[in-house]
Amino acid sequence: MDIRAFFGKKRRLEEQIDHEKPNCSKQVEAPNTIATPSSVATGNVSYGIPSDIAQIGEPIEQVVLDTYPKQHNRAFVSDWFKRYKWLQYSVEKDAAFCYPCQQFLPHGSKQTSYTSTGFRNWKNATDSKTGFPKHEKSISHIQAMSMWQEKLQRISASSSVETLINQKVLEKYRYYVKSVMEVIQFLIVNELALRGNYILEEEKEQGLFQNLFEYTCMKDPNLNEVLTHIPQNATYRSPEIQNQIIQAMVQAVRSSIVKDINESDVKWFTLMEDGTRDKNNRENIALAIRYVKDGVVNESLLMVKTTENLDAATFTELTLNTLTENNIDPSCMLSQCYDGASVMSGKVSGVATRIENKLGRKIPYVHCYNHRLHLIVIRTISEMTFIRLFFDQCIMLHEFFHHGKIAALYDGKRIGRLLEQRWSGHLAVTKVVYDNYSSILQTLKEIKNGRFNGDDVAKSIGIKKVMLDLEFRIAMVVAKKILSTLQPADAALQARSAGLKDAITIIKCVKDEIIKLRSNQMYNQILEEAKSLTSNDCGESENRTQTSKRQVKKPNRMDDYLTYTPCSSARQNIDENDEPFKSEYFETLDILIAELQRRFSDNDDLINSIASLDELDVDKMVPLKSLGLKVPSREEASVVKAYLSRNEDIMENTLQVLYRQREAFKDTYELFASVATIGCSTAVCESTFSTLTAINRPQRLSMGHERMAGMVFLAFEKKRTKSVDLNEVLRIFSNMANRRIQLF
Repeated sequence: MDIRAFFGKKRRLEEQIDHEKPNCSKQVEAPNTIATPSSVATGNVSYGIPSDIAQIGEPIEQVVLDTYPKQHNRAFVSDWFKRYKWLQYSVEKDAAFCYPCQQFLPHGSKQTSYTSTGFRNWKNATDSKTGFPKHEKSISHIQAMSMWQEKLQRISASSSVETLINQKVLEKYRYYVKSVMEVIQFLIVNELALRGNYILEEEKEQGLFQNLFEYTCMKDPNLNEVLTHIPQNATYRSPEIQNQIIQAMVQAVRSSIVKDINESDVKWFTLMEDGTRDKNNRENIALAIRYVKDGVVNESLLMVKTTENLDAATFTELTLNTLTENNIDPSCMLSQCYDGASVMSGKVSGVATRIENKLGRKIPYVHCYNHRLHLIVIRTISEMTFIRLFFDQCIMLHEFFHHGKIAALYDGKRIGRLLEQRWSGHLAVTKVVYDNYSSILQTLKEIKNGRFNGDDVAKSIGIKKVMLDLEFRIAMVVAKKILSTLQPADAALQARSAGLKDAITIIKCVKDEIIKLRSNQMYNQILEEAKSLTSNDCGESENRTQTSKRQVKKPNRMDDYLTYTPCSSARQNIDENDEPFKSEYFETLDILIAELQRRFSDNDDLINSIASLDELDVDKMVPLKSLGLKVPSREEASVVKAYLSRNEDIMENTLQVLYRQREAFKDTYELFASVATIGCSTAVCESTFSTLTAINRPQRLSMGHERMAGMVFLAFEKKRTKSVDLNEVLRIFSNMANRRIQLF
């Protein structure tokens, strides 16, 4: 048959099909993840193939094993092939897939567990509400089965278009599209914008993506040669195609995360969730999972979503649906970690309580330890006037030294801006003012003697007077001492490896060190340090600040009388040796200690049980049993305790030591790994928001949320994004819609 006559006949046949359906003429081939390994004994069993399919001659491979891997004492059953003819099993992923849905439906369909991530909920596999029967009755599956039959009919009639396409042409097309993907991958990992400005004269978009792709073509002759033969209506560089490629990458990266979660050392995980608003005033909710894989604690971002309703019911439904859609069993949630907002922590109808009620078991809620530290610092600052005034004056210093003319005169380190949301910035600003105290005073003196306007001179005189005051210096030294003591706890809790067990020890150590500061000896040291800060380089003396006011002398005519000095005048003449700020210092520490005690006093039973793990005292682990954790026997615990005491590398993590001996100490390792999954901080979510801020710049506010969320996810999980299999991404992209050029 003439090729033109063939395509004319093909076009007339396709006009009878709904133009919105995916291209059913694409070659059907089993994905790499479902291919049967040669090392595994499998069989292409007859009961796994419908009779009409077998007659056409395109059977699907059914992997039949003597025994399947068990997950939580459940495994795949080969007899399911008899009932569900569309079913396939992947040895690599230990998961079930729907062959027609995987081949003919977009990967963005609702039931992604049958097309990309794989179905592994063996316990409910045959359940009519959650398993295979429900999928079999879904509209998307019925459509896929219909398109599969249509495909097979075309094959039987030898009318498949693939027979006319050279394999080399397919490889060139794949190489071209993967090159486009690599450019997008590079820009996203480096948090760079893809689009730019539209050049009206040239009638084209000019941005980093277009420029980088053109540069890549210039450096790659093979890619440039393919580009010359690509149809102009299928260059695959439009914003719409960029969005599809981003979503294909997101699905591939998320699949690897879900796989690690489902194949973790223990079934338990901690859910971490936090929210923030972007510059478009959209609420962004970051969901992350903490789990243990190969003896290492991991915290991975699962998804960034948005919602208009901010009530507890909406958050609960969104959270549980996200887990279910990604084939993560919510019943394996061991703990929840959120901030202290009432919508999340409410004991009656908060998200934590609602999730417990829906799952029907105790799931402890852990208020983020970083948020607690922040609240403690803010409370202490707000209660103590001299500390609060010091930071108000630091804000004034930042604004004054921010002006260009004054900044050019100042040669010290830049004074940063205080952010109420991040108390760690208070420590950074305090250190800068402390370390550059002399330079700041010297600059203020030069302003007074230099060519500045009256407003600047007046401000400099006022700021200088404030900084020379003993109250300012004592407040600065006290703030530096207290915040520096809290800083190690903040740094440790920001690390993704820190769990509740580590946090308990860190907070206890911090509280002990704060208590040590409450002594006359420490106050005297702080007072001496504050006095020594007066800058000799400025020609200012400490006594000048104290004696600047004229002393009132007693008149000679009053020698025969007894006189009294008013309280206000007496206060002005107090000598520094009288320790005027001692009460404020002790009161500050008392507030701080009380807040540490109050805000870290919940979950006592759980905390005490976790703290007892180092002692391996089985009797103290009873609260852990109520969470569903298995406690080792006394005999195993005693052997483990003796083994750990003889471990040569005392600096090695206990979890890693037990991981190497997990076969011998099975129950003990599972207990330690399970406890290690209990998170103490939502730092991973807050780090996500830092990435969001870097991507959602003011110049990119027209970006849709789906695109922005996808870029944030890929940029945050940059290690996985860099190593993602582009062939898998290409297959997902190909199945999303009809493509003008053949890729498979």
